[in-house]
Amino acid sequence: MATTEPVSTIDWATVRMEELRSVRDHAPESSPDELFGLAFSGGGIRSATFNLGVLQALAKQRLLHDVDFLSTVSGGGYIGGWLTAWLGRERQKLREALPAARSRDVNGRALDTVSEALARNEGIPQIEHLRRFSNYLTPKKSFMSADFWTAITTHFRNTLLNQLMLVPLLMMVCGAAWLFTVVTARWFEADPALRPTEVVKSLTSAALFFAAVFTGFNLVDSDSAPATGAAAQRRRWTGEGMVAFVMAVTFAACWGLVLLVGAWEPPRTATLLATTPLGAKLAALASLLRVEAFATRVGAAQTWQLTPTVQELLFWIERGVVCYVRLVALCGIAMMLGWAVRRWLRGGDGLPAGRSAAAMGRGVLALLLSSLFAGAVGGLVCFGIARVLGLPFVDAHVWLVAGPGTVAIAIAIGVTITLHVGLMGRDFSEAVREWLARAGAWLCIVGVSLLLVFAVTFIAPPVFCRAPAWVLGSGGVGWLVTTGAGLAFGHGAKTGVPGASSTRELVTRLAPYFFVVGLLGLVAEVLYLFFANGPAFEGQDGIAAAFFAESFVGCMERTDVLAWHLPLATCALTLLACFGLVVLMAWRVDVNLFSYHGFYRNRIARCYLGASNAERRPHPFTGFDERDNPQFATLEGRPFHIVSAALNLTSGNHLAWQERSAASYTFTPLYCGYSFGRGAELRGGYYPTPEYRGGGLHLATAVATSGAAASPNMGYHTSPAVAFLLTMFNIRLGWWMPNSNAAIGPGAGALRRWRRGGPRFGLFNILKELFGSVDEDSRYVYVSDGGHFDNMGLYELVRRGCTRIVVCDGEADGAYQFEGIASAIAKCRADLDVDIVLDVTEIRPLADGGPCLAHFVRGEVRYPEGTPGTLLYLKSSLVDREMLAADLRHYAYAHTDFPHQSTDDQWFDESQFEAYRLLGLCIGTAAIKDSFRRDRDGRLHMKPA
Repeated sequence: MATTEPVSTIDWATVRMEELRSVRDHAPESSPDELFGLAFSGGGIRSATFNLGVLQALAKQRLLHDVDFLSTVSGGGYIGGWLTAWLGRERQKLREALPAARSRDVNGRALDTVSEALARNEGIPQIEHLRRFSNYLTPKKSFMSADFWTAITTHFRNTLLNQLMLVPLLMMVCGAAWLFTVVTARWFEADPALRPTEVVKSLTSAALFFAAVFTGFNLVDSDSAPATGAAAQRRRWTGEGMVAFVMAVTFAACWGLVLLVGAWEPPRTATLLATTPLGAKLAALASLLRVEAFATRVGAAQTWQLTPTVQELLFWIERGVVCYVRLVALCGIAMMLGWAVRRWLRGGDGLPAGRSAAAMGRGVLALLLSSLFAGAVGGLVCFGIARVLGLPFVDAHVWLVAGPGTVAIAIAIGVTITLHVGLMGRDFSEAVREWLARAGAWLCIVGVSLLLVFAVTFIAPPVFCRAPAWVLGSGGVGWLVTTGAGLAFGHGAKTGVPGASSTRELVTRLAPYFFVVGLLGLVAEVLYLFFANGPAFEGQDGIAAAFFAESFVGCMERTDVLAWHLPLATCALTLLACFGLVVLMAWRVDVNLFSYHGFYRNRIARCYLGASNAERRPHPFTGFDERDNPQFATLEGRPFHIVSAALNLTSGNHLAWQERSAASYTFTPLYCGYSFGRGAELRGGYYPTPEYRGGGLHLATAVATSGAAASPNMGYHTSPAVAFLLTMFNIRLGWWMPNSNAAIGPGAGALRRWRRGGPRFGLFNILKELFGSVDEDSRYVYVSDGGHFDNMGLYELVRRGCTRIVVCDGEADGAYQFEGIASAIAKCRADLDVDIVLDVTEIRPLADGGPCLAHFVRGEVRYPEGTPGTLLYLKSSLVDREMLAADLRHYAYAHTDFPHQSTDDQWFDESQFEAYRLLGLCIGTAAIKDSFRRDRDGRLHMKPA
């Protein structure tokens, strides 16, 4: 049987060489060696329409023939895709008519055809199509139109399917709290003689043992030399994956300890000798210090009576010392085992240098001795916990023992370990102390999360029960309004940007937390009502009825009564049913296909890519034609189209990139992927575009991903809390792409993922979106709007060494802060060592609302090696309204925010479309005439800065 050769990731050097070959193959023979790059910025339909006018200006001056690379971002990709699809279809016609023609001849004739059409001011079918679909999302804006309700029903369907995966997951969280509580209640109400104490002890010890083994396994990496490459990837897994595992088994062990604590009932009336052996020794020591000690029998000391509180205190001190010493011994053996295994796997380089056998022996002795004092303090903490929780005699609030009690035991262990680390002093290395501190931080995070879950699960039902109707009503309305405001503000580009409205930022930050608490409360209430009205309580007085008749305190007690009487099978089966629904939905509901991306992509294809489809035959019911959306790999030509997107790195280890939280990700007709870093830190790779999903990536998918502005993960705009809110309501335009990073493991598995396209089981991917935690170390990476990294499209042109660059900026920047171009220049300097000198003073208005001195400026591109380049920067702006054409002047006076109307406005009317197109044509014509000239041989020259 024939086998398929695995696809290998392609490095950046190979990709660049292949792109240059493609450009030269399609260029005229007299083309100069200098590369010409054209960039269209993001900005939705506003940028697309403005850049349409610039394209017409380039065509009129016959400059389209000279463009080597076309870099587009977001809205600039709409019109860039429109041009690429048009050129591709023209080339296809020419290949069919002239099969023997060379690529450069076919490309030249296609450019001739398109340029001649664009140079005309009217009668261009491809532009008329854009005018017809200027409201490209919902062409018919009527409230009762099918377009409007299609958008509503599509979003409702996709949101419902995603919430059928996420809401049961939240129910599992609350259900797990009920399950722990019910099991704890069963333990305490059982006959002590029938409790499986030894089983719980064994399971707890096993959990602690495994946690210690993996801790030791991980500490080897913390205390040894740094690793690079694939070894660094494996180390990162042990650093994060193992810590998560350690946290899980640690809390499982703490819950076991809670159960065991309930079985330890200290005698309250016995003599000190009968209380504990340690107590007898302390009493004897105290008697020896008295003058009469030598005349007193030891038996008198043995019958010395202490108060019950002191007896219990000494009981817990002894328990703390004995248990902690045993724990240290157990964990020490386990950690040494993990240490030895890790050392063996690493070829003997795991142990830290400079540790002799004698030093190791002294360290072990110090470890054991210091554990005595640390254990005593831990016993004191446990004494306080037992007093607060009422252990070992639990009355009503068993959930306080199951949840907060578990956290309290974890805190007691943490305090004991902290003291122990301090007593060990320099015997612990700095790396080990840092690791323990980091693990302690995660212990706190998990502990706080558990407290929140238990509090909401068991306090929310009484609140819903006894709160006055007006409080519930106003709270519900406030919850809905706050959530809606968070959704409206959260997906905007102004989120997280310095200088944004403080009210907007405050609402955006607080709304997700209100939503989460409210949603968990509703889930907790539903679970309570389900349990209270379940079959197990049929025929009884009715816990639910009594629940609604009591005060708040009474309701709390009824909740505990339910916990004491709820059948364990009911709780476990409910949890299992939720788990089954989550698994089913994660398996069958594709996280890519059932986001809002498909709706967005199909309408981009219909409006922009379908404009040049002469054979377009839309479906009579839906209005779509699959032939509108060509495969990107079939559109190779000149200008070579680079669709720029953002690879989100919101949880990576790139500390220097915490502000940007993203890297450049590109789609081209040849390859898709990313590459960043230098030397040993170089990350990424590329895969062939024709291999994607077995048939090739479609152009609309690339353009829609490049324009995925509303996404939970938005590069430097990302907020974990906002990400939770946007994911829950399926405000998700981004796209999960198979990771082309060579360190992840290229080969047959990578080939299958690339050909499959998206994740087969999307639960973990949707959770990463939910918590705003995505990086480049997973099998799939999250790609979103290119504006989340570089909204100008400049970065990729500089990376390819273009010496003649035209950047067309159509973003909304009414304050003329030039954030987009400034950010792109900063990234070019930091990542590529390319310094760009650009003075935008002349474009900035002299007064608020006043005219600009110029529409464009030129700057210098200083490459570290090679010929310096020139950058022509065009800004959507107004110099003098009186000098504009009559219709454009009228629109500018009628709309004071023109030409920087909000990107949220994606529904253009005819006059608005024409105003932006005409402005782009005017600015483009003036800039080209001032910056370019041709010599007698027809060669193009660009005026320097």
